[in-house]
Amino acid sequence: MTASSLHEQYRLLLLRHLPDVTEEQLLMDTRLPDLGLDSLSTVQLLLEIEEEFMISIPDELMTLETFSTVGSLYSVVRELAD
Repeated sequence: MTASSLHEQYRLLLLRHLPDVTEEQLLMDTRLPDLGLDSLSTVQLLLEIEEEFMISIPDELMTLETFSTVGSLYSVVRELAD
């Protein structure tokens, strides 16, 4: 999978998961909590990401930093999906 198709797939997943969010809000430095991501929706998003990209995010990456911004979470997905 190319980097651009991975990014597009990630972007579309976020838009599906956060239906009140617009494409313009999905900047890499946008904070996920600012998009409405709470603890329950974070767990749901995690499960969707693991299923969509066929990855398993290890416990050591389950940090506030990983889930802080659109870009920080994408970096983990990109690293594990390679």
